[in-house]
Amino acid sequence: MSAIKYPDSIESVVFSDNTVSIRCKCCFVSYDVLSSRKIRRPAPGRMTIQLYSPANKAICVRTVVRQDEIRARSVRQTILDPSSVGCPETNDDELIFRAGTLEARIPKTGKFRIRFYYCGLPLVSEPEYGIFCEEDDGCIRTGASLEISYDEYVYGLGRCGVSLARNGDCVEGGNPVYFSSHNYGVFVNTSKKTKIDIGSTDTCSTFSVAGSSMEYLLFGDDSMTDLLTDYAQFTGAMHIPEVLTQGVALRFNGNFSITSDYLISLVRTYKNLGLSLREVWLGNSWHPEYNCTGFTWDLLRFPNPDALLRAMHDAGTRLGLSVTPVISDASPEYTELLDSGYLVSTENNRAIVKETDSGNLGIVNVVILTARNWFTNKCDVLLKSQCDMLEADIPDFLLKLIEDRTGNPDFALAFPESLNIAIAECEIRARGRGSLLAITCNNRPGDHIVPYPNVSSGSSTSFASLNEILCNSLSLGLSGYPAVNIDIPSRSSCGGNLFQRRLQLAMFSPHFRINVTTSEADPGSQNSIIGAVRTAESLRYGMMPYIYSSIIEGAVCGVPVMRMLSSVFPNDVFARGNQTEYMFGNSLLISPVLSEDGSCKTYIPTGVWTDLFTHERIQGPRYINRIVDSETVPMYARPNSIIATRTPESSNFRFFLDNVTFTCFELSDGSSAECEVYEDGAGTSGLVSISRAGLKITVRTKGFGQNKRVLLSGITNVVSVSESIPQKSEYGTMINFESSELIISLG
Repeated sequence: MSAIKYPDSIESVVFSDNTVSIRCKCCFVSYDVLSSRKIRRPAPGRMTIQLYSPANKAICVRTVVRQDEIRARSVRQTILDPSSVGCPETNDDELIFRAGTLEARIPKTGKFRIRFYYCGLPLVSEPEYGIFCEEDDGCIRTGASLEISYDEYVYGLGRCGVSLARNGDCVEGGNPVYFSSHNYGVFVNTSKKTKIDIGSTDTCSTFSVAGSSMEYLLFGDDSMTDLLTDYAQFTGAMHIPEVLTQGVALRFNGNFSITSDYLISLVRTYKNLGLSLREVWLGNSWHPEYNCTGFTWDLLRFPNPDALLRAMHDAGTRLGLSVTPVISDASPEYTELLDSGYLVSTENNRAIVKETDSGNLGIVNVVILTARNWFTNKCDVLLKSQCDMLEADIPDFLLKLIEDRTGNPDFALAFPESLNIAIAECEIRARGRGSLLAITCNNRPGDHIVPYPNVSSGSSTSFASLNEILCNSLSLGLSGYPAVNIDIPSRSSCGGNLFQRRLQLAMFSPHFRINVTTSEADPGSQNSIIGAVRTAESLRYGMMPYIYSSIIEGAVCGVPVMRMLSSVFPNDVFARGNQTEYMFGNSLLISPVLSEDGSCKTYIPTGVWTDLFTHERIQGPRYINRIVDSETVPMYARPNSIIATRTPESSNFRFFLDNVTFTCFELSDGSSAECEVYEDGAGTSGLVSISRAGLKITVRTKGFGQNKRVLLSGITNVVSVSESIPQKSEYGTMINFESSELIISLG
């Protein structure tokens, strides 16, 4: 039978080492049916609630029921040290702990309860008996609850399925961080599996972990964007990627007919067609078909992997491989791993082996350092000479097997992160941070060192999968992952119309890959996707300065590249809850087509937005209903914004500061717009600002090279410029210039 006890009256308060320690007596609470009220009775033991601040506008609440666990931190726990930011105050009624503009208030008498305030206004409160400890047959869980308002939306917790708002959800594991539309965030700082219930049974969010202690961080700020930036300073920001997909990435997986000659011929053919096939991912296809695990190349199909890589580099293409800590007993490494004790084993030292259709599989225990070193040494060999990129994954059914056979859910939970750490270690040793394009399929807080969590849909044959992919991408962005990779299934598995719509959605994401068969990749095949590749390449190529700069902004500030509409327009009631469109970077609104018949309903926020395909100027706020043809992606430019693109004649893939066009949309009188463009590698950047005062527009640039031009969308009344000759069209005016300042006069 379970017993739940709560902190009751305060026994003592001590402030030491920038931490307030509140020792409380405990109580049990029961409900009396006859009197319809709660009855408290004393409970044995004491609870200690500690409050400290690791940074401005953040308060950490640590609950200790009793000290019976070692204090060594897991690799997944974030180090949140008390700082001098937090300070206690007191008055006749309350104990107050301040961290900048955020404060926690605790009544001195009566029931123990924490209320949080931001800038002196109520932010969120624990309900009565908000902190608790539940004991059931010797199993202890410690947790806390926070009230949810009737008009409050909660986002985050990692991948979300098809509903972006997590209200009513009850999850276990995943990413224990969520953000509220009332401008606060909660991060449960633990290495254990966390149970989180967002109001499924009452009007509270409740989170708990196994054990006699728990720590959660609550932080408040002025907007969702600021909250994401705050969160990044605690768990670590994404590493700035020095490499980026600028063309199209193709992925072959489970295709054991591919050979070196085929790949070399393919990339050369694409190059001759003028297409930038920048990445080829082999998945597990580089292994022998009888043993698609481990680190052994199929030398019959790939007799010289080093020569293959050099030939692909000559064609401007990089090679990616899938690595996994799963080893078949047919692999030459299996016996070595078994004898060394490097495989995941039960308590009696018997290796956990999964029998599958493809053979018997063991699992390298990357959680322990010696086995992880073995794994990373194998990856090092691949990165030094045989590949440029890695994707790391361990199937969910094997994680479930580990949990069931070891009886340790926290060990299974630590496994994906340990795998991601191994990939990051390889990256640093091989080329330095940010140099490796790595994709992972399981992520936890602190895993931002590997830049691209993978987003794929369980269903690839229905249009419902489009909404699932979009919501998962946006939810990961609201869980602290600025950039994602979207995998597109092969056209043969999902049909031409659905494939086209999934490709359009993926094109406006930080990174994407197209899964293909050999016939689909072949430009001369009847089933070729060459037309779709050409469309994706042309759109992606031209927008690379804007896309890459948005990714850099995400890495530096923690804000996602794909942004939920209400996080950008928090005061717009119509944007709230919208999960069928998103902001791509700061200036582009994307409304992907999610229906089979091409119907699309788009909400346009306040201001005059510009349709990038038709150049139509649309006054918001309003809804637009339209039928979209298969070649069109509904996207709209934000007013008072600048979008930097690459001119069509540019042929250099890595340099974004030459041959740049600055398109300025709906620049209103008395306003200005700014834009920063980063070079590939983020070593240098250029700044452009455009301001308007009456009939005068001033363009200033710094850090850009040659062949600059500005396009003033919707402005055709230019009468003079300080240099060059304006080129007018029905959509606006284009001006080429070389100097750092351009003066434009309007008539």
